[in-house]
Amino acid sequence: MNKLIGFLFVCILAFTVCSCGSDSNDVLLNYDGDNVTGPVFNQGAYVTAARFPANRTSIFNGQVIEAVDLYILEQPSSARLVILQGDASSSDPLGEITGQSLASLTTNSWNRVTLNSPYTIDGSEIWIGLDFSVNGSAQIMGCDAGPANSNGDFLFQDSDNRWTTFRDLTTTESINWNIRGVLSSN
Repeated sequence: MNKLIGFLFVCILAFTVCSCGSDSNDVLLNYDGDNVTGPVFNQGAYVTAARFPANRTSIFNGQVIEAVDLYILEQPSSARLVILQGDASSSDPLGEITGQSLASLTTNSWNRVTLNSPYTIDGSEIWIGLDFSVNGSAQIMGCDAGPANSNGDFLFQDSDNRWTTFRDLTTTESINWNIRGVLSSN
């Protein structure tokens, strides 16, 4: 019996050490859960984004978004990480606050992109997203199993030149993009 208890203790300890990494203490600005899949995007240009209204960002006022975590399924033709300015009176972002080209991304994996220009949260609305293009059909941006947060699945397509939510576009899917702002308290 003592050997069994000892074995269980070692297993629990090993699981605890393996499941806790340096990222476990990160403060994240996100809506998503674990990656499950991602939609297929046809040839074209897109922006997938999560919208963070002022009532969500104000609790992090003064903290800095130093990186963004993205789950990428396949390599896009081109990609840029973007942080956009929001306006509570509009369902579209107002413009880009900062952007950063991404030369290559690791596929079927989380990618942590350290921002060249970290963004200090001032309590105003922001959108965090991936601006990308594909030359053929591909799964680029990962998503969770839902249910969708009303701000977790925004999508812009160059084919119709407008912002919508993924759930409004598909009417059957309820997901959140795997987009996470990583905060520091600088």
